[in-house]
Amino acid sequence: MELFSGRFAKAAELALESDEPMLVVVHAKSRDPLVKRIREEFALYTITENNRDDLVDEIVSDFALQI
Repeated sequence: MELFSGRFAKAAELALESDEPMLVVVHAKSRDPLVKRIREEFALYTITENNRDDLVDEIVSDFALQI
């Protein structure tokens, strides 16, 4: 929904240009060009009701390696 805002999309693109580590949440079905770019440039985790508790440690560990 936020991607319908031009200001938000521009701010998100600026953030993606930085070298700062970030955790980004995108909808699995989104076909927005910005989301496509995120999928191509970042590690992705598919979080489901069944795996969400188990993925916490993996995501935190992977993110900690970036900072």
